[in-house]
Amino acid sequence: MAYTLLFTEREQGCKFSSGDWRLRVEDLMGGHDHRRVIMDLRDVMTADVEVIRPDATLQEAAQQMKAKKVGSLLVQAGDQVIGILTDRDLTTRAVAEGRDPTTAKVRDVMTPEIIWCREDADVVSAINLMKEKGIRHLAVGDEHQKLVGIVSLYALALHTGDETLAGTAIRWPA
Repeated sequence: MAYTLLFTEREQGCKFSSGDWRLRVEDLMGGHDHRRVIMDLRDVMTADVEVIRPDATLQEAAQQMKAKKVGSLLVQAGDQVIGILTDRDLTTRAVAEGRDPTTAKVRDVMTPEIIWCREDADVVSAINLMKEKGIRHLAVGDEHQKLVGIVSLYALALHTGDETLAGTAIRWPA
């Protein structure tokens, strides 16, 4: 498999122990309404996931992102999800490197590692995982590890009411 499935014992589907739950909510939310973030990802995720073939051109991918108003596409070969292509991938791995969008392929610039979280994980744990991994999109799976949706940091920022979250939560690895 080309992705990393993070259903580890520590995270248990991205959930953290109740001992650090209140501290994490208070740290994350400041003066915001805490009840608003104590929800599962299934309540926030987009179930209609946009996918693209690995052999599609970057221009096709960008056109699909624009038409669907999304910032990421899961890359699918047959029934297998093999990566994710984000607007950041297009910027840093295609445009910045001078690749021709009419000939360069999605597989050439996609991120092959997909970070997953279970749909019953809480929103705060998902945000913490995104911060830890330096990502802005998180695939969402069910208890059988089947893809059921995707959630963006932007959607989580809207959900929590924290406008600064989408712009400041991620520090990109060097």
